[in-house]
Amino acid sequence: FIFEEKAPNGSTGWTRSQLAKAICERYQKIYKEEKETSQIVPENMPGMLNRCITNGKYGIWGHGIGDLLLAEVIYDSKTRMCHLSVDS
Repeated sequence: FIFEEKAPNGSTGWTRSQLAKAICERYQKIYKEEKETSQIVPENMPGMLNRCITNGKYGIWGHGIGDLLLAEVIYDSKTRMCHLSVDS
């Protein structure tokens, strides 16, 4: 998935703090939208701490939002896109 985020306050750039906050807010929206569009309740897999797969818009599985860690943000100046590395 590709998401477009606008720099805060009409600026043309981001501080690291602003970017991290925007990424966290986007992930919160994704998990909320997944819950709202899935017919499956996002519970743990039987006998595991991992999150079961849901059938919402994003098909999230494996980890709840509280398990995620933003490990790396790589900016591509040619495409003007940030590529994320998210671990658990």
